[in-house]
Amino acid sequence: MYHTQELEQRDVYETLVHALEQGRCADAAHDAVTGERTPQIVQLAGDDPQQLADAAKKVAAYADGIDLNLGCPQRRAKDGHYGAYLLARREWPLVEQLTSALAHATPLVVSTKIRLCDYAPDTVALALRLAHAGSSFITLHGRHVAINRRRAHSAKLEYVAEIRRLDAGVEQWECADGIMVGEPLLFSSSLGRTPTWRESMHTYLRFCRAYPLDSLPISRVHQHVQYMVRGGLPHGREARRWEDALKAANSVDAMLALVEAQ
Repeated sequence: MYHTQELEQRDVYETLVHALEQGRCADAAHDAVTGERTPQIVQLAGDDPQQLADAAKKVAAYADGIDLNLGCPQRRAKDGHYGAYLLARREWPLVEQLTSALAHATPLVVSTKIRLCDYAPDTVALALRLAHAGSSFITLHGRHVAINRRRAHSAKLEYVAEIRRLDAGVEQWECADGIMVGEPLLFSSSLGRTPTWRESMHTYLRFCRAYPLDSLPISRVHQHVQYMVRGGLPHGREARRWEDALKAANSVDAMLALVEAQ
């Protein structure tokens, strides 16, 4: 996710463009069966329609779509007046303006990522207004933004189904056309498919070596592989051994050598 003001910083913008260009060229970004390139969606956040439109135009040549973040629950989003803190009913006219501005700024597909409104049934009404404002599809994280409610229960997927029924007029549980994955992807990048956590880590580290980013500190790589260890191993001596060994490795090559030696 990029805030519109971040893209006004030359180094941030150049880093994003570099990553998008590499994503277009990477063999791994193409489906092994169809040969088609995986779409690249740039997620933007902000509360100024013109700034959002300008930011979308800056990345339009490198992206396949623009997603408006209306789901970030972090404190910085609250302080900056964006993300999930625009879900209150009083903010809906602004949210519609933001969505419309993006939809008219470029020919790209525009989507919106939201959370449950404070009064959950309002979420369905908001989704309709977003669609009318220009959102081609909507991603719903079925949890509330408030800290005391955010992880208090399982995601309320029934609201995904409600929104889907409004769109397709179906009664059965066909609640989604796709899935957006956030934090769990760091714990298990294979999402239950065949690769083990170690194989996923090996693939990730090979990507880091093949497509290096000057702006990606080794501490961030450490953080990602630590997530993979915790997702693949129960807490215990073996997990701690892996975490300590990976943390001691001071380069991507050193981490790769460690994984390949096991």
